[in-house]
Amino acid sequence: DLGIPPADPELYVGRLADETGVSEAVERRALAILSRTKEADRHSGRNPVGLAAAAIYTALTERHDDPPVSQRELSDASGVGTVTIRRSYQAMADLVADD
Repeated sequence: DLGIPPADPELYVGRLADETGVSEAVERRALAILSRTKEADRHSGRNPVGLAAAAIYTALTERHDDPPVSQRELSDASGVGTVTIRRSYQAMADLVADD
């Protein structure tokens, strides 16, 4: 009865950051956003790669000095749909708006 635990979204942030060329500051903020998402238990049942992509997108929307990366570019790099990224982004943006 030992199940396989779900993959940790933080494991995908580095690869997606490299593929999209985002800064190290965005990568660190994305990891902090994922940590906050897990603390609030808003990660359960969601695609971990989609969460990582959404966290990067959320971090990018907070940092206006970084070159923009579109949801489509993150979708291509992660292999998840833009709708998945958008839904997770909306939930994350609401969660971290008070931070």
